[in-house]
Amino acid sequence: MVKRDICVSEKDLYICVTYIPPEDSTVYTTVYSDLYDFDFFEQISDDVRSQRDQGDVFITGDSNIRTSDRPDYVENINLQRYVTKPGIEEYIVPSRKPQDKHINNFGQKLLSFCKEHNLSIVNGRLDDGKCTCSTVNRRRSGCSLVDYLIMNHDLFLFH
Repeated sequence: MVKRDICVSEKDLYICVTYIPPEDSTVYTTVYSDLYDFDFFEQISDDVRSQRDQGDVFITGDSNIRTSDRPDYVENINLQRYVTKPGIEEYIVPSRKPQDKHINNFGQKLLSFCKEHNLSIVNGRLDDGKCTCSTVNRRRSGCSLVDYLIMNHDLFLFH
């Protein structure tokens, strides 16, 4: 937790740094593993619920998750055609343009997690298609597609 009095935010910041092994890793199926039947998304959901009222949430790290360009928010289904929504602001959600065009099971879970907690994946929104980490290694340039930055929906969206 980063206290609000040492940064520009009006609230405290809850920063979660993660490492999630790939979904096909044997750590999930080996009975003697600490991660046997462990659900990262359930644990992080519990953490977000417990910290959300105290400050803003940021989640980052090596997640081995692939979400393609699928939405991480509940899409507008034009309810205003049928119902008047007093006092609710409409947000314009900038679309993500990630380089990764694949999705895996953890990606589906992350997208549901973001929708449930009103969190946004920053990757591919600020700089179209850019990765969170670009490096040059062994005379080749590389790019990480599975390292994410996720933050409160209301901090990222434009009115």
